Order: sequence, then structure tokens, then C-alpha cells
Amino acid sequence: MNLFLKYLYALRLWEVTGKIGFVLVGGLFAIKQFDVPTIVIFLKIAVYCLISGLAIFSFNAWAGYNTDKVNKRLDALFIFSKRQLGFIAAILFTISVTIIMFHKQSIILTALGVLFLWFIYSMPKGLKGIPFGGILVSFITEILLFHLSYLFFSDYSFKSIFISIYFAVLVAAGHILHEMIDYEADMSTNFLTTVVYFKKQYQYAFMPVLYVISLIWLCVLKLNDFVSIRCFVIFLVVNILVLFFSLNLKKQANYHKFRKTYLVLFSFALLTFTFSNNFHLD
Repeated sequence: MNLFLKYLYALRLWEVTGKIGFVLVGGLFAIKQFDVPTIVIFLKIAVYCLISGLAIFSFNAWAGYNTDKVNKRLDALFIFSKRQLGFIAAILFTISVTIIMFHKQSIILTALGVLFLWFIYSMPKGLKGIPFGGILVSFITEILLFHLSYLFFSDYSFKSIFISIYFAVLVAAGHILHEMIDYEADMSTNFLTTVVYFKKQYQYAFMPVLYVISLIWLCVLKLNDFVSIRCFVIFLVVNILVLFFSLNLKKQANYHKFRKTYLVLFSFALLTFTFSNNFHLD
């Protein structure tokens, strides 16, 4: 059992699981009630996200196998050989594509768009090593991922796109944190991420700026009646708290603690938003 958990940890299962909420949130803005069919759909989406997420992380590990050896955060990966990681990624990508092909065209294209963007991000000499490349991919893929669950219950609209932009900005800020955690390793391998490009002294400004933008965008959503007052207040409070913690990150320099705080706060916001709505279980 311990060996099995070690393999799951190496594939970064816990990180993948932590990101599923930012996919399912799209569905929460589309449904009118929780009934058994709705719950089944959410479970199906979560399983798909888990498989496709593991595929993306495995491919990313395969593509960066040699350079990632200097990154102590990723030491667990090297219980796999590069060939094994490539094989795992190929199998999981095949399963992901097979699952999604049985749905409507808009869902298929959205899912394939996400896989394609993360492919060109992770591939050797891809967007991962270009300033703003990772931020841009994170931003666009979150818009698509939001709609991946939204489209099971509705269709693309200006309203859904505007709402998804709010979460996309938050995810882009999360990507900056990821680059900050890997700063030393990326510097040592001349990997030109956004944070490396702008040097360490400027990196602490990126996240607060994005959180301020997300706050402004949240206000835009409310002014246009795209979100309820309940939703606005829930995310406003959490957004302000995360902004406050990001402003103090330079003093604490505890990136992993901030990431846990970030995930806990927004998980709390999503759960509060879900259970405070007028959904009912049939």
C-alpha cells in the first residue's frame, strides 16, 4: 500500500485533485438543482479531470525529465524512468480522449483545446520556458476548463465567459506561485519562466497585481448582474484574504504554506457558494 501511494505521489495526484474544483465550479454556475443525474455528471467530470490531469502531469514530467533532476520538489518522480513516464502519459491521454469523444461537439473541442495547450506548454522548447507562456496557458485553459463542466448543463455565452475570466485570473496567479516555488531550480537550468525573466526581487509583485485585477473583475461581474450578491460576497471576502496573504508572502517566504492556504480558502468559497444556493436534492 505504501508503494502504491508513493507512485500516486510521484504522479502528483494530490496536486491534480486540488485543481478539480476550478473545473467543477463552471457547472455550479449552470445548474438549477442537485439531483442524482446532476451528481453523476459531476462525478464523471471529476474522474475525467483526474485522468486527463495525470496525463498532462506525466507528459510534463517526461518532457522535462532531465532538467527536473535539479528540482528537489520533484524528487519523487524519479522512481519512474523517462520511458515509463512517456508510456503512462500516452495511456492516460488515450483514455482521456476516448472518454471525451462520446459527448457533444462543444465539450469535445473544449477538452481537446485544454490538452493541446498543455501539450505545447510542456513539450521540449515549449511555452513553459518562455516568459508569460505559463501564465497565458493557465489563463486560457481555465476559461476552457470552467466551460468543460458548464457545457454539460448549458452552452457558451457572454455571461459564462465573463465569469470564467474571474477564475482564470486566479489560476494565473496560482501559476505564478508555482514558478516562484521552482525559481532556484529554473535559474540553475536557465529555464526562462516569467519569474526567472523578471528576477527574484520583482516576483512578489505579480500575484498581488493579479489578485487586485480579479477583485476588480468580480465587481464588474456584480455590476452587470452576472453573479448574485451571495456569490459576490463569498468570493470578495476570500479574494481579499488571499490578496492580504500574498502581500505578506515576501516576509514569510513560505510558498507551500501559502499554496495550502490558497486552496483551503477557495475550496471553502466553492463549498459555501454551493450550499448557500437554493439548490435542492431530489
